[in-house]
Amino acid sequence: GYSSPQTIYLDTLTVMDPDFSFVASYDIDNLPVDDIDLTVEHGYIQPVNSDLYVNPVTGNDSNSGINPGDPLKTITYAYKIIKSDSITPHRIYLANGTYSGSMNGEKLPLGPRSYISVIGSGIDSTFIDGEYNTGFFLGIGTLKNYTIENITFQHGKWNHPSGIYIQNNNFVRIKNFEIKDGGYSASGGITLIKIDLLILKNIFIKNIVSYGVLGLSNWAATTKTFTIENCIIQNNLPDEDPINTGLEGGGLKIGGNSSPPYSYIGKITNLQITDNLRIPDPGWGPGMIGGYTQSNYCKVDMINATIGYNTVQGEFGFAANANNGAELNVYNSIFYGDSLNELSLGYQNCPVPSEANISYSNFEGGFGNTYVWDSSVLNWLEGNIDADPKWDTSSTITYSLQWDSPCIDAGTPMYEFGMDYPYIKIEDEKIVLYKIDGDTIHLPQTDIAGNPRIVNGRIDMGAYEFQDTGVRIREQFLQNLNELNIDVFPNPFHSHTFISFVLVKKADVKVLIHDARGSVVKSLLDGSLPSGKYNLTWPGQDDSGNEAENGAYLVSVYVDGIKMGSEKVVKNSSR
Repeated sequence: GYSSPQTIYLDTLTVMDPDFSFVASYDIDNLPVDDIDLTVEHGYIQPVNSDLYVNPVTGNDSNSGINPGDPLKTITYAYKIIKSDSITPHRIYLANGTYSGSMNGEKLPLGPRSYISVIGSGIDSTFIDGEYNTGFFLGIGTLKNYTIENITFQHGKWNHPSGIYIQNNNFVRIKNFEIKDGGYSASGGITLIKIDLLILKNIFIKNIVSYGVLGLSNWAATTKTFTIENCIIQNNLPDEDPINTGLEGGGLKIGGNSSPPYSYIGKITNLQITDNLRIPDPGWGPGMIGGYTQSNYCKVDMINATIGYNTVQGEFGFAANANNGAELNVYNSIFYGDSLNELSLGYQNCPVPSEANISYSNFEGGFGNTYVWDSSVLNWLEGNIDADPKWDTSSTITYSLQWDSPCIDAGTPMYEFGMDYPYIKIEDEKIVLYKIDGDTIHLPQTDIAGNPRIVNGRIDMGAYEFQDTGVRIREQFLQNLNELNIDVFPNPFHSHTFISFVLVKKADVKVLIHDARGSVVKSLLDGSLPSGKYNLTWPGQDDSGNEAENGAYLVSVYVDGIKMGSEKVVKNSSR
């Protein structure tokens, strides 16, 4: 049971005026109870009213820590001595290096404090290492207004729920954070419960053994909000014995309250969930989810997501699901290559219907590759396509778009007079999406890779925007392709290929051949021509007369300075 309110007199405590991080009382739901009347005669530590600096190599916890030249050694001690001040929030700055029990005596997991942020030097230089023994961060209670930023947590393992476990905190920001190469309990790598004003930005979760690697939920009666921007969840796996351990694998899980109204409302932009594996317990029944699950009364707008090649080993699996009163609105996204299927609503014998609204997105198999259980509603709106997205698997950014992807310039259109929702406007230099209900969302200026979000006047589908470096290698004016009647034959070719097109009126015409990088290889024609049919020959050479390499090229026809059409051609010479 729980005790009655207590009056406590202490001769000595860590600090004279303890905040919630030093002394706390909780109820059964981990909510704080203000039922302790505490009197302290002496404080062991005098709190430092300043930012602090920590260096795991050159630092010492007997130093002042108030400047980089006199750093502390452990984050644990910095958290203990720094003053929590709502008027002047403080930061703990971490130098490059590895922070762990064996390296610098770090005591993990760390416990957050209100108004105190911990800021690393970068995810490629500041590492907190659990050494396969512990988690990273544990925050429970009414803590508020802090940031975790520029840190990688690796090699974690914890019998408690997660690498990061935060509950009942408010205004929490996690930015530029990577968690990788660890194993956790059935609650996941990062678990965030009943947090209002939650912001996740630039989050990378890779190679984690768990049951869902990122979980957000709010089952409280009060509505709370969250924002996810730039998040990659990739290559996460189940345990070797998932049926018995519960570590089934999977990706992102979002949950609300079991009864209306919506208790959790969120916005997700620039999301990648790829190459994750889930092996569910057969006892769950059919329809299990491998990449994204949204349950109970929560409402999510998902914009510019790339969800691909996630696998569910079991009967009738799906990449994504919304159930039990959830609402999912998808814009400018790609769902492709997942096994077995892409999207479902509800589940077998689900008691409450859900709703999904899909527009200007690429779904493999289209509407037919979705499944709607019972009375749930799937609204298949304008602009959806079913096509190979042509991800650039040969590049370092595997899920970026190739130059001939059908997802380029295929997202929500820019506003034109009289247009119905949805559409995009540029307002005060901001990208504003007008949703299907007329409400608005400000979109990031960049894609998930940090490149400009809108190139060539219209947003792409997916997390990555195709970048127009130099000459644009794509049919910008597909509607004019039939008018030109461009033909390339033979294709592929060995020694020569013949290029023909029809010009309907007198014009200045250029015919250029580009390689896959966008560089001009050959200028076949540059001049003023009357209307008529034209035939050109390309012997597979560049402008210097040297034989071009084997591979793909683009033949583009420009009329009066505007590219009116293009055709891909493959050179395959035996030499």
